[in-house]
Parts: sequence; structure tokens; C-alpha cells
Amino acid sequence: MNKSPDNARQETNAEESARRHQRYFEISFYAVNLLALGLLTHEIIAHHLFHSPTKNVHTVLAMLAMSGVAIIPITYFTLRKIRTYASELPGKEAEIANLHHQIEFILAQTKTGLDIIDTDYNLKFVDAGWQHIYGNPSGRKCYEYFMGLERPCPNCAIAKALETKRTVVSEETLPREGSRPVEVTTIPYQDTDGKWLVAELNVDISERKKQSDMMRSHNKELLALVAASNRILSIPDKSQLCRSICEQAATIAGADYVWLGLLSSMPERLNTCHFSDEGKTYLEEVPAAGKTDTPELVALDTMTPFLCTAYNAADMSEKWKGDMRRLNATAAFSIPITGNEGEPLGVLTLLSAQAEHFTEQRRELYQVFCNQVAVSMENLRIMTELEMKVEERTLELKTQKILAEEARVLAESANKAKSQFLANMSHELRTPLNVVIGCSDIITANMYGELNQKQREYMEFIKNSAHHLLSLINDILDLSKIEYGKMELKLTPIKLRPMLETIAKLLGERGVRGQVSLRLELPSESELECLADQRKLKQIIFNLASNAIKFSPPQSEVVISAASLKDKSLLPRTAELRDGADSYLLVRIRDTGIGIKQSDLGKLFQTFTQLDSASSREYEGSGLGLALTKKLVELHGGAIWAESEYGKGSVFSFALPQNAAMEENNAAKP
Repeated sequence: MNKSPDNARQETNAEESARRHQRYFEISFYAVNLLALGLLTHEIIAHHLFHSPTKNVHTVLAMLAMSGVAIIPITYFTLRKIRTYASELPGKEAEIANLHHQIEFILAQTKTGLDIIDTDYNLKFVDAGWQHIYGNPSGRKCYEYFMGLERPCPNCAIAKALETKRTVVSEETLPREGSRPVEVTTIPYQDTDGKWLVAELNVDISERKKQSDMMRSHNKELLALVAASNRILSIPDKSQLCRSICEQAATIAGADYVWLGLLSSMPERLNTCHFSDEGKTYLEEVPAAGKTDTPELVALDTMTPFLCTAYNAADMSEKWKGDMRRLNATAAFSIPITGNEGEPLGVLTLLSAQAEHFTEQRRELYQVFCNQVAVSMENLRIMTELEMKVEERTLELKTQKILAEEARVLAESANKAKSQFLANMSHELRTPLNVVIGCSDIITANMYGELNQKQREYMEFIKNSAHHLLSLINDILDLSKIEYGKMELKLTPIKLRPMLETIAKLLGERGVRGQVSLRLELPSESELECLADQRKLKQIIFNLASNAIKFSPPQSEVVISAASLKDKSLLPRTAELRDGADSYLLVRIRDTGIGIKQSDLGKLFQTFTQLDSASSREYEGSGLGLALTKKLVELHGGAIWAESEYGKGSVFSFALPQNAAMEENNAAKP
């Protein structure tokens, strides 16, 4: 059946209209698929850009994807396929409607706008999402519809795409949507009539711009971290260092306030070292033990950073919350500062009025900065210690030089005086004393007649005084010989028991006169022996025992004890004995006399020194006996010390090497 010309014309127009719509939808379909692929690529790249350790490589990929370089060949191929596919689908309205629905759904989900524009800027197609925002596009120009302008946009991508016949990628902001940024891909193409059109894909890049801004901000903060770390590295003053730490921490990521507290041990507290706003206060002093009611104490207790994003909801002290309110701060981030061995040094706290200020990346930056703070504090400690040591050493050298010069002058003067004294002593004193002693012995022996009781007492007094004076002179001469290195020891094996028994007999009569008993405590299981100079050892024990008797009250007791020790560590730390002996002889003389004050113990063995004037008046003595005794003990390679409780008595002890191995050491010492 033949169709009329009008019917044939109508069918032709309907088919042409269907093909035109089909082309639009097919273009949209492939473009949206291309867009979805691009968005997925962007998401993957953006994820890697901010989270992958290989950021440099991913940054290049991201820039390629964002620039549209990869889209151009794909777009050309897609348009070729669209033309071929559209020619094969006449009259499939239902399928077209379904396709239309899919396209609109994809565009809505991907926040993408699609429009088609002719060479006169007339809108030929606008997707439903755009129409929902901007209204009916019929008869409207693209620049008026989207931008509210009266003429084409400056640097219009449509004109450039139509001129170059190439895809153009640009960025625009949509003023009617709060300046929302979009990436516009402008694709030029020809319809079946050969007319040039452009398809625009408008992709929402708000998230991409946000991430790009975050990346720039992060890079800026990284540079600030490096600069801040370098500035605090070698500050030689503690106060300046604390101030600089707070100032530099604030420059890294813009915290409103920075507080630095350092730990003190006595008592254990966090003391404010510096606060970035000197006109305000924050945690002047915080007890560091037993509480966790501030972010600083929580960080110090757990030794991990602590973040508080809402101070008023935190389980913290009211005083701390009051400080936060006064500073108009909302969030706090506290980081413990640790030393080389992990020991806590203090806490750095950053405050911000914004609850979301302390992002994960910023917290990592602050942690790195705190590590540098610990290094700077250690550097300061080392520099301070070195400076103190240099100053101490310089002062010590100066003092030693002065003291050495003074000592040299004094020694020369003393030696001259001593030499003169000894010369006079030897000739002028000992000779007449011997005459006095000899004559008193003759008279006392009744060689020139009988003496009455009074005369005999006087002669005994003269003889005893002469012997005492001669003993004093001999002590002085012995001290001088030791100091000059002229005294030599005649070391022989000595059995200690017979020597002590002899001393006890000699001192027994003196003890009886003073009503003081003398007792020996010696081990019965073995004989004590010692390698020593017999006369000098006897002199040592005699001096100590006679002193004990002299300073003991009536009805008291003096005990002499002796023992052999194998372990040198059992002796007091102050006992400095020569090494090389297998065992040591320990002799102790214990009395219950007047005792010695603790403040006077250090003066005991000084030459010509008596402890107090009262004792000097009550008990005769020159102050030479203990000094000489100490010299004789040390000459044997031994040590002497005293223990006393004032008013209750004293114990004098000395230790000597026992074995023959000490012979070489003693021979080597003058």
C-alpha cells in the first residue's frame, strides 16, 4: 500500500527526531561511562596521594588524570562509536527511555552535569540534575543559564573547542551554587547533518580541591616543622630554649596556645616552663604523681599523646576547665617529652579554639617536633655540663696553682724552721735531759745519802717529768724522720700474744693507779702473727692503750682485742690499705672513757692538735701521740680509724698486712 507524501514526510521527521535524541543519549551514555571511569581513577589517585608512602609517583598520575590528557583519545574513540551505534538503533524509543533513566541516575550519583550546546551558545540538552537547579533550559543561552551573564564567558572553552576541534578541559565555579568548583570537559562533535555541537561534562571537584588544599597545607606545615626543628636545635640557654619551643610549635600548624611544662623530682611536679601568651596563665604548677585530671597528666601517666577535642565533656579537673574557658580554647593535645633512655622530661600541650584542629597528620607533625624538642634539651644538658666542667676545671687549676705556690712557700719556711728546731733540739735539749735523768737516778738510789719521803717524791717527780719531756722530743724526732723519709722499718715476724701481754704488764700499774682495768681478748685457737717492725708496732699499741687508760674514768675497763681478717671488704671504706696482702691483722682498743664528738673525729690524727681546751686542761698531752701512731701505721701499709660516742667511750682500730708479700711494698716505701 502506497503512503501519501504527507505521511511519508511525517514518518521521516519522526525517524530523524528519534535518531537525533538517540545520538544525544548515546553521547551522554558513553560520556558518563567515561566520566565514571575518570572519577574512579581520581578517587584511587587521591587516596594514594594522601596515604601512600610513594607520594611522588602518585602525584604525577593524579596530575595526568586531572589534566584530561588521558581523556582526549578515549573521547574521540567514544564519539566514533556513538555515531556508528546510533545509526543502528532507529525507532527504539523504550530502550532510549531506559537509557535516559540510567544516564540521569549515573549523573546524579557522580555529581556530574551534562549539557549540549550549539555554535551560538544555545542549550540543546540539559540533564535533569541541572534542570532541577537551574530550571527549564529551553531557548536560553549557556552563559546566561549557568553564569547569569549577558554575553559569553571570558576565555570560553566552547569557542576554543569549536575552533580547534579538540577536547578542552577547564575549571569553572558556579556562582548560583555557592561558587562550587567543577571541571568542565568540552567535547566538540558533528551531528548527522554536519552541524558542530559541543557536549560539556561538568564534574564536581569540591573534594579534589579540598584534598589539593590539604596537600598544600600539609606541605606548608612540613616546611614549618623543618624550620622550627632547626631553630631550636642549638640554643644554649634553658629559658630561651623553652620560649623558642613554644613559639616554633605555634608556627607549625597554627595552634592558638602552646604550653611547655618540665618535670621536677623534688617534689615530683610539672612546672610551667613557658606559655606562649605571657599575659595569660595556664596550669602554673601540676602535681605529677597520683592524679590524671589534666591532659598533661594523662599523657605523662600513659607516656603516649593524649587528645581532648571537647574540654567541657572531658573527665578533667574544674581548674583545668576554667583555664580552657578563660582562654576560649576547645581542644587540647598533650605530648610527653622523653629522654634518651625513655625517661619522662616534661609535656608539650597545644590548645585550639577549633575542635577539629588536631587532625591525624598534624598530631604526627607535633610528635616529630616533640622528638626534636627532646634532642634539643639533651643538647642543652650536654652543653651546660661541658661549660660547668670547663669552668670548674679552670677554677680548680687556678686554685691549685695558688695553693701549690702557697704550699711551696709554707713548706720551705716550715722545713727551715724544722731543721733549725731539730738541730737545737738534738743538742740543746737531749743532752741536758740525759744529765737530769742520770742525776735523778743517782740521787734516788741513795748514793749521796738517804732521802726523806718528801725529797724522794720530788726526785721522782723530776725524773718522770724528764722522761716525759724526752719522750716528747723523741716523738718529734720520729715524726720528722718519717716526713723526711729517713725512718726505715726492720720487718720481722712477730707473735702478737707475747707483745700484748708485755704491754699489759707495763700499763697495768698505771691502770691500777687510775682504777682502770686492762683486759686482752685474743683468739685461743690460733697464734696471731704479723710481719712488722717490732719496736714500732709496740709503740703503736702502747700509745693507743695508754691514751685509753688516760681518758677513762675510775672503775672502767680498757679492752685490747686482735684478730686476723681474710676479707678486706669487712674493713671500713675509709681504711686505705695497700694491696697485695692475703690477710690483715686487725687490732682494736676499746674504752669507756669521755668519748669524742663527731665533729672532732676528723682532727684526731693531726699533729699538735688536742680536741678541746677542757680536755687539755684535765689530761696532759702534746697532741703528737696519735699523729705519730698514724704515721707508723701507714708506714707499715696499714690504716687507722676511730669510732666514738661522746660521753660513752671510743674504739681505736688499726689494720696491718699480715703476710710476707708486703715486704717488697714496705721496702719500696721510704
